[in-house]
Amino acid sequence: MASQLDIELHGALNPVKFIELDITDLAYGGDGVGRMAGRVCFIPFTLPGERVRARLTQETKRYARAEVMDVLTPAPERVKPPCPYFRACGGCRYQHLDYAAQVRWKHKQVADILTRIGGFRAPPLEQMIPSPHPYGYRNKITLHGSGQPAFRALAGRRNITIARCPLAAEPINDILREQRQRALADNEHLVIRNNLAGAARWFTEIGGRRTASDGQSGPITEKILNQPYDYPLTSFFQVNPEVLNQILTTAGMRLAAFGSATLIDAYCGVGVFVLALTRRHQRGIGIEVDRDAVAAAKANAARQAAQHVSFRQGRAETCLEQALRDAPAADTCLILDPPRTGCTDPVLRAVTRYWPRHLLYLSCVPPILARDLKLLTRSGYRLARVQPFDMFPQTAHIECLAELDLIS
Repeated sequence: MASQLDIELHGALNPVKFIELDITDLAYGGDGVGRMAGRVCFIPFTLPGERVRARLTQETKRYARAEVMDVLTPAPERVKPPCPYFRACGGCRYQHLDYAAQVRWKHKQVADILTRIGGFRAPPLEQMIPSPHPYGYRNKITLHGSGQPAFRALAGRRNITIARCPLAAEPINDILREQRQRALADNEHLVIRNNLAGAARWFTEIGGRRTASDGQSGPITEKILNQPYDYPLTSFFQVNPEVLNQILTTAGMRLAAFGSATLIDAYCGVGVFVLALTRRHQRGIGIEVDRDAVAAAKANAARQAAQHVSFRQGRAETCLEQALRDAPAADTCLILDPPRTGCTDPVLRAVTRYWPRHLLYLSCVPPILARDLKLLTRSGYRLARVQPFDMFPQTAHIECLAELDLIS
């Protein structure tokens, strides 16, 4: 029987168990990790090196979950979160952790995932490249109805309205303050975007219908590696442009080492990667399902006089096989930057049917990346290196660029 110090009874049939334990690790996703009675216990918003008092919320045979009540011994890296909505808002996980420590722990998480899920005993993992700015970096936020625009809260809690998001660029927060009192319908969303020059725009979306409520329908222009790129207000674009510059610089160095004659980007969006990385003496092919993004990609190519780059509108599952079939495999590099769910089986089958010599795989979900890297390396590729980037400071997300080479 547990001691009186460990258990407080709120009614005879509903025991509430309290525990004290030491936090020894930080799991991917942001939960502190301790051990109780031989089982792993996950406790959000705790840090390695801390002793905490927590309330158990779930127990299984293999693990437990708990909610922190008190931090009895704080870690040296613990800092005061600048956001008053931290722990209520569902976005951030690490505002209580010093930024340099965030980068170290995220690096360890990627290494653990590559080993545990990918099966790489000694993964070729480079040191993580931090974001130039740990706050104020986001060029997009999405708020939800019904009622006042609100962020998603942690599971089981109502959405929360906010006055300011410290992750967002200030022009976005300026619009947020203007729009706070508007009423959104159920399932209606308010999206606010901006560029590095400070131009901010917004639109609402409901049932798949999007309306540029600021009365402007033209694209946003962002300068990436000193080149302007237009992207539609409603299309995908990386949320941290400064880290995007870092990724492109790193990818450019790898492509220069490859010397490939053809570069294929299977999820090209508005063409940033294929246009920024393909030189005039090379051939570039971009594939994208979003018609508006393809139109913007073609406009971006025309602006740069990039006649050596072409674009195909359609699903990667449909278009990639033809592109690979028409390209010399031994002299081709394929860029994969799929959605969060990773590459589908048809895409991976096309890769392992035509064998482009070099692959660059960009992902913001390390477990999904590790899953796909495991399949590709078992099929005939060698994992040369994985370069993590902190695209999303304060959150649990991690961007990684993996490089694979075909085994001769």
